[in-house]
Amino acid sequence: MPTSYYQAIPAILDSILAERPRSILDVGMGFGKYGYLCRDILEIPFRRYKKEDWVTRIDGVEACHEYHNPVYDYAYDHVFWGDVTQIVDQLDLYDVVLMIDVLEHFTKSDGYSIIRKLLNHTNKMLLISTPLYPDTQTDYNGNSYEMHKSRWHPLDFHSFDATYQLVPVGDGGAQLIALHTSEATQPITSYDDSFWDTEASRPGPLRVSYILPHQNLTGGLKMLLRQAAELQKRGHSIRMIYKGTATSATPQWAEDSFPDSVVVPPGRSLSSSLADSDVIVAGWIDQLLEIDSATLPILYWEQGSEWFFGDSVGQAPWAVRNHLRECYSRPAALAAVSPIVSEMLRSRYGRIAPVLPNGIDIDRFVPAENNDHAPVVLLVGNPALRFKGFDVAMRALTKVWQLGWKFKVIWIAQQQPRVTVPFDVFCVVNPPQHELPEWYREATLLLSTSWYEGFAMPPLEAMASGLPVVATNSGGISYYAVHGKNVLLAEPGDADGLAAHIITLFKSKSLRKYLGQNARKTSEEFAWPKVAAVAEQLLGKVAAHFSAVARL
Repeated sequence: MPTSYYQAIPAILDSILAERPRSILDVGMGFGKYGYLCRDILEIPFRRYKKEDWVTRIDGVEACHEYHNPVYDYAYDHVFWGDVTQIVDQLDLYDVVLMIDVLEHFTKSDGYSIIRKLLNHTNKMLLISTPLYPDTQTDYNGNSYEMHKSRWHPLDFHSFDATYQLVPVGDGGAQLIALHTSEATQPITSYDDSFWDTEASRPGPLRVSYILPHQNLTGGLKMLLRQAAELQKRGHSIRMIYKGTATSATPQWAEDSFPDSVVVPPGRSLSSSLADSDVIVAGWIDQLLEIDSATLPILYWEQGSEWFFGDSVGQAPWAVRNHLRECYSRPAALAAVSPIVSEMLRSRYGRIAPVLPNGIDIDRFVPAENNDHAPVVLLVGNPALRFKGFDVAMRALTKVWQLGWKFKVIWIAQQQPRVTVPFDVFCVVNPPQHELPEWYREATLLLSTSWYEGFAMPPLEAMASGLPVVATNSGGISYYAVHGKNVLLAEPGDADGLAAHIITLFKSKSLRKYLGQNARKTSEEFAWPKVAAVAEQLLGKVAAHFSAVARL
């Protein structure tokens, strides 16, 4: 029988232990090792050495009778033989249901169907393990159930209350996805999100305080600063607040200046700097725990992060989930950078969040007058962030190169990437922000390969620059990207599909022109004056709602 990545065993067992289950269902038992290992972690440490002393019920489902072995008889209380899709409705309710290296044997539509059905049979968690890149596999020793039919990635679970772990193994690895029961669909706070549907808005200029989360050069902080600058242009009074040891609240790389700037020393309260604000914009979700959101008019603009997308990035996934639930339960208003972020806030936390998108300076990011030079592929982003998928970009570009196409790569990054590839990579580390548009105009196309994004800003910057874009369908990008109209899209992780799109654009100048012209038109819908007007309206609603509540 096939086996799975043994490297994932500790993470799987830790996830099971965190739920303290009294009943487990193991779907697709295979050899039966997880039944055996669950006995080892749930019974033996408590000196329940004999089978008759065991208190945890462990059942299994297996379609292949040939896999039956003594482990089944020893470790499991009961085995259901047959196709799980045929017997799922007759199964009992379990604390934890396991699908370890099973999901890839279903088509995507059938996989979603069995996931939803199994979630109806768990009190706590459905734990899935599936390969990042499943091998090509038909039947295995005559067992048609072992055929690989699908590949899954984090965004496939965005409508569930999910946490995600990747256990890297070579160029692939095991993905662990924990899906929790429907408790998150219920509101987790008494805050009245329904005020978003009212017409009430605070008139006149607002006093808006932005609490900056850090001073590093990140896309999220760039957008926060630029949003504040646009509101300042519209006559609002903006205060920048940073808690730390810096000499200024705004980072040195920032292009805009803010006369009202406050640095709060570590250990001091933010309260005195916030008291006269009409509305406060929190720059990071943890700040909702630090400030008294029950008595202050706070908006948190969720731009998406690794944690938000369920990616625990080395932390205990259940701890990350619990922390986020605590943060989103605070009585503060929420806005979302894209429709998918808004949907995830609703499905995972029961929160209503209107969309406040990122903006683009269409007067700075403009098309080049002539870019009929040798092909140049532009990459933008931090190579240290796994979710940016630059390993996928390197595989796609290597395939293009091996097929005989010659090009060079320009990579704008926060740090020097370390890659071994057959083509030239010219890295531009932390260029001044005013130089960015020029680098876009040097390129033939932008390649964006993220596994997930709340919005995905570099593709929109490229589109404003009239560049054709090849990208993964990373979630937030779907707000403005339409395959075949203004971009070419592939599924996250699909290096072959990305390579094919790159070659298509190299071959066709007319397609590059068509996509670039449509892309420029799309970017104009996200011009900063339009986006700032949306921000102004939402902040006015938060200020008006707080004033109404304060009068009660």
